[in-house]
Amino acid sequence: MTTTQLPLPVAKECKPAGAEELARAIAQTAQENMPVYPCGGGSKQHWGLPPREPGLLLSTAGMDRVIDYPWEDMTITVQPGITLSRLARHLAQHGQHLPVDVPRPQVATLGGAIAANCSGPRRFGYGTLRDYVIGIEAVDGLGRPYQAGGRVVKNVAGYDFCKLLVGSWGTVGVVTQVTLKVPPAPQERAMLLRHLRGWSEAEEVLQELNTHPAQPVAVELLAGPGWQELLQETAAGPETVAGLLVVLEGTQEEVAWMSQELARGWESQGASLATLPEARQELLWPQLVDFPLAGRGVATVQATMLSSQVVPFVRELLEHAAQATVLAHAGSGVVLAHLEGLSEADVSPLVLRRLQPAARAGQGSAWLLGAAAGVERTHQLCWGGWPPGTELMQRVLEQFDPRRVLNRGRYVV
Repeated sequence: MTTTQLPLPVAKECKPAGAEELARAIAQTAQENMPVYPCGGGSKQHWGLPPREPGLLLSTAGMDRVIDYPWEDMTITVQPGITLSRLARHLAQHGQHLPVDVPRPQVATLGGAIAANCSGPRRFGYGTLRDYVIGIEAVDGLGRPYQAGGRVVKNVAGYDFCKLLVGSWGTVGVVTQVTLKVPPAPQERAMLLRHLRGWSEAEEVLQELNTHPAQPVAVELLAGPGWQELLQETAAGPETVAGLLVVLEGTQEEVAWMSQELARGWESQGASLATLPEARQELLWPQLVDFPLAGRGVATVQATMLSSQVVPFVRELLEHAAQATVLAHAGSGVVLAHLEGLSEADVSPLVLRRLQPAARAGQGSAWLLGAAAGVERTHQLCWGGWPPGTELMQRVLEQFDPRRVLNRGRYVV
């Protein structure tokens, strides 16, 4: 069984070609007190609470232009409908990149990634989209345009407001233009895979990596049936409980040195490890990035916590869902899991009674990303309840969307 997309109850559709047309559409819809459902590539429409009222499907797919690219300043200004893959190709012409891993980059748009605050494996080394958005223009829930930040990296005016829009699910405003800082792309990448013989070893190795002279951009804990082919082909022993994948990026000299240092230390501990060849890396990387949307099993859950609590959380999860496939961004304290081998009725008790308490014990939270049609979706399941700062978020919305038209009923507030 795979997770399903949630159909939006569409009363009407609009695909504006620019910010003015988008603003008019929102203003008219707000006067009618009808919800507005912003949409980019549509790859994450099944995240969050399902929409319950017919509304305006507002597509930004027609707003996909590159506005300005002064590459010497390491910034780029684009419209929100540009896909992440097209943005990457554009930046590659000048050896630059946006080091944020968004699932299905061929489909996902920058605006959608900003709304959902997407981040992936390399969050550990590079941070999230909040670290790269330096200027933003948007339209609020009454159809009024506004802007924050600027086009210069050193310009910090309004920078906090740029951060507020990232991860707001489009409730604070629909983005119409974004300026990003774009650093140089790395020359080289290497992946080292260590086979873990027990959970205590996993905790020890992760702790050692915190002070290791090598500086990985990603530290991934792989467990469950979805990774068995990878672990078996790299000669894991039968006692292996999981794999630890370390991703290194930089210049050729930096990557070679970090790889040698890491391998030398692990070999001195008698560990089983493998350096993945480039062809295997190319196959594995999309699996890691697209994991949240892979749709294996009856549901997909995500949890955040202190990085020191990742291994205890994964053990708790596998104790109650032995067939789950887990990808943990262990260095960042983020755990993703496809729940396989469970019925639809098993999902809610597992998340509410086991995973959410375990995540709270690690000073984090857990929630449902996607699920099969028969799995219930409640506020507690999809958002983990009312997080700290909810009252502040509500006051912000009173100013920017007083009628609550933007993604009404789908977000945490």
